[in-house]
Amino acid sequence: MSYPPFLFANPATIAWEVRDKDEAPVVGAVVTATLWVNRSADDPVGQPGTKVPNMHELALADQGDGTYTYDVPANVIPAIGSNYVLVIDATVSGVLIRHWEEETAVSSGRIMLCSLARAKEWLGLSDSQNDEDKKLTRLITACSVSFMNAIRRPNFYKADDYDESSWIVNRRAGDVFVLNWPINSVTSVEVNGQTVPLLDPVVVNNTSYSLDLELAEEQRQMITLHGFWDSRVNVRVKYNGGYGSPPDDVQQAIAEWVAYKRGLAQLQAKDQTSQWVQLGQFQQNVSIATSTLKASEIDMPESVASCVSYYERPIVG
Repeated sequence: MSYPPFLFANPATIAWEVRDKDEAPVVGAVVTATLWVNRSADDPVGQPGTKVPNMHELALADQGDGTYTYDVPANVIPAIGSNYVLVIDATVSGVLIRHWEEETAVSSGRIMLCSLARAKEWLGLSDSQNDEDKKLTRLITACSVSFMNAIRRPNFYKADDYDESSWIVNRRAGDVFVLNWPINSVTSVEVNGQTVPLLDPVVVNNTSYSLDLELAEEQRQMITLHGFWDSRVNVRVKYNGGYGSPPDDVQQAIAEWVAYKRGLAQLQAKDQTSQWVQLGQFQQNVSIATSTLKASEIDMPESVASCVSYYERPIVG
């Protein structure tokens, strides 16, 4: 199962990148999007699903930098859920060049992991230089969504209350991993329907749970059960989890990712003559005369990839 590559929020913007074989942004294509529900991305013929009302063949606007976007009106945002497939078609001169089918989800709230001010500071832009604010805001949102999907974690930076149940197989003790770490506090823990107390080191052989809130935030992923001998137990944990605000290294990673994408767009905008073009850290030989469309994919600097690696949720099984 692939994790959704897009998250619709309210307000929402659908953003899709089209690049050529050399990773340069492609402009001038006609890109449309249709949102389906209960459709199989792997077998759309056998399980076609149903088109979501008001989300048919949406014409994505060409932003001139290889990105195509559509601002979804608030009154047509579909219901929150994960059983969606976004279908994208790209054509050039009336000829269908590429067709994508990607699993997606609908969530609440706009995803912004970096402020516009921080991104502009990293780019060396002053507050008065606001002609790119709309484009930079769109890039921040797009990079934030891509980051969230790359780490495969729900919410992440929202410190909310959760109520989660799971089965674990254990001996004398068992570790219970929550979905929305870091754990900030625990309201209650139930094992097979019975509430268990926090571990008391003075009491011997009591059934209880423990957790270490002194650990670094990213390490606060689990509670440990003590004194349970059943081979299989059901555990219910009510807790507050997530970051109250995006961690500093995540904000920096998003700012660098935005700068990277902006740099690629600036390269594409240069006069395509046979010469080397240097823009900051980006250098490109622009003597290329032909190109072909390829699938949109996550492309990121090594510093961003390192940050993703630190925060990504492991795949179990």
